[in-house]
Amino acid sequence: MTSMTGYAFREKHTDTYDAAIEVKSYNSRYLDISVFLPPLLNAFENNVRTAVVRYCKRGKVDVNVKLKQKDTPVLLTLNKNAWKAWLDIAKEAGISEKPDLVTLSNLDGVVERNVDARVSEDLILEMRALLNNTLEAFAEERQREGKHTEANILEHLGEIESQVEDIKKRQSLIDFETKEHFLQRYNEMKKGITGPATSAEELIIYQELAVLLVKYSIAEELSRLQSHLDEFRAETLRNPSPGKKLDFLCQEINREVNTIGSKTPDMDTSRAVVSLKDALENIREQLRNVE
Repeated sequence: MTSMTGYAFREKHTDTYDAAIEVKSYNSRYLDISVFLPPLLNAFENNVRTAVVRYCKRGKVDVNVKLKQKDTPVLLTLNKNAWKAWLDIAKEAGISEKPDLVTLSNLDGVVERNVDARVSEDLILEMRALLNNTLEAFAEERQREGKHTEANILEHLGEIESQVEDIKKRQSLIDFETKEHFLQRYNEMKKGITGPATSAEELIIYQELAVLLVKYSIAEELSRLQSHLDEFRAETLRNPSPGKKLDFLCQEINREVNTIGSKTPDMDTSRAVVSLKDALENIREQLRNVE
């Protein structure tokens, strides 16, 4: 299993640039990728998204990329129109002194700064390598957490399987107690018949009794429940991203457990059903974090 929660941070420092990439993810029903880049790396976004898809199937994934180039050439130019406008204002204000360099550079629009922020192909290749390194660490973190989650889920699954085996062992007793309960009801119904019961009346009562015995038998529910449990365990082994399938199986398991609880008056079985639902709820809670 792989967790949908993970974090990784990697950075690289050279003589020409400082770079850092942070990747973090949260629970989400689908794969949702958000990429945060400096303007000079806008063309790098598609590379990031393509790389993330290789590592993630579900989850809210945030990728934050930072890049600072060193010794970047800066070109300063004088905007003569802006300079003339400021001189006209100074003249109208009665200021005759010429401004010094510091004042000149602080006048809005007079000195224009142009930074050569072009990114070389070599730098893009190095950023891709840093991204892959970060995503590998991110994937390892999600897999590590996923193993702990899987162990917890399988522990609760074992509890459920054990409880189901106990109910199976009691099934014949449960069926007997159910039969005795309805035979008692049958005798009460016979007493309600005035005069001796006719063969037709007794046949109807027996038919009703047979229908009730079938209706309140838990054999079919136990069979389906065991099938769902077997499929759940198999899915954890064959599917690296089983979250959606396992969540669906939990719904089916819960349905069968509820039906068993509603059909059976046996107190031991009722207590087992409470334990089953508790363990199942713990599994469903853990599955919210499984890819």
